[in-house]
Amino acid sequence: MIYYIFIVIFPFFSFVKNKNIKIYGLMLSFLFLVSFCSLRWQTGTDWLPYYDDFMSPGNRHDFEIGYVLYVKLIRYLTDNYTLF
Repeated sequence: MIYYIFIVIFPFFSFVKNKNIKIYGLMLSFLFLVSFCSLRWQTGTDWLPYYDDFMSPGNRHDFEIGYVLYVKLIRYLTDNYTLF
């Protein structure tokens, strides 16, 4: 539901004449949306397989090779799934 608010708000930024207000408004909206999306936990029906694969990479063979390499890179840097 909150996504619809942004769909309605973004077109109004095209009518703003002051370039600084337009840029700051779009940046603030973007940061709010990214923050909102990144704070979601245990969302979706396929959340658990990705979590399990992150916690023990290499045990599953049904993921694409690029994703597996990406998970291994992130696991090398941190073991915190929340940052992933």
